Amino acid sequence: MQPGFIVCLLFFGLLAIFPLIIRESYILHVGILCMMYSCYTSSWNLVSGFAGIFGLGFQALAGVGGYVSALLVINRGISPWIGIFIGAFCSMIIGAFFSIPSLKMKEMPYIAISSMCLGEVVRLIVANTPEVTRGEMGLSGMQDFPNIGPLSFSGGNRTSYWYLILVFLILYVTIVNHIVKSPLGRAMNAIRDSQSAAASLGVNVTKTKITIYLISSFMMGVIGGFYAHYMQVLTPSSVLGPLTMTLIVAMVLVGGNATIAGPIIGAFALTITTEFLRIFGDYRLVAYGVIIVLSVIFLPQGIWGTLRLKILPYLNKKSEKSITT
Repeated sequence: MQPGFIVCLLFFGLLAIFPLIIRESYILHVGILCMMYSCYTSSWNLVSGFAGIFGLGFQALAGVGGYVSALLVINRGISPWIGIFIGAFCSMIIGAFFSIPSLKMKEMPYIAISSMCLGEVVRLIVANTPEVTRGEMGLSGMQDFPNIGPLSFSGGNRTSYWYLILVFLILYVTIVNHIVKSPLGRAMNAIRDSQSAAASLGVNVTKTKITIYLISSFMMGVIGGFYAHYMQVLTPSSVLGPLTMTLIVAMVLVGGNATIAGPIIGAFALTITTEFLRIFGDYRLVAYGVIIVLSVIFLPQGIWGTLRLKILPYLNKKSEKSITT
């Protein structure tokens, strides 16, 4: 077995037994948020890190998935298990509506700005249709997920939601790993390095970018639906605001861009750090910003990138020297 695969098994195994050891509701809630943001960052990193498409409006795609699923459950009585995938499909439609015209552009600043506009347009639409979404008053009344065997989600059971988001995280890591190692992944890497060179080698640049954008949109929409039914309340400012996207970008940069493990490490590190910084009250965002700036300055490849490129090779050299002597 490869070392990375063994580390992955140990990590997910630890997450699987964690609720059996720690049963405090608040700690489980923080862990659920860590895994939820890990899914967000893995989805966004698929586009930004591996394909080089720096889109900044992905919180809108997650929000669409959450709102569509919640409205279907509240108004039509559809099961949340079906609602989250219908919502994800709607997120993919919105992603297609945006990506088909905009991703034909080759300059990243234009794509970033246009995606920011997408996020703001969706937020304004939701905020200004209170007769449907209740606007800033907040949409509530979503049902819990129906029970699955011994897993009961009623009453916001933290343990059941823990295992549900853990399953999603394992699926997302598996999907991202499969895509990266597939011909689509090689085409994405070529586009990230040079779109002109990729096109000269026969890569359909526009089709590849749109395909990966739609996959990522669907993934964001599924977790947006999970968020809606787990948190039980949605507001445009909290779900569709730029702060959500800022957190996702920061987590990917701190953990390590264009890696599979980096976004997960960043999501866990910054989510837990945010909880510890609550002791600073209103100054916690300042402390949070300082930590991010210092991380970018001193760890430009992120935590995992620095560990993989600098620390691990150094330790391997030290071990080789000790063996020879």
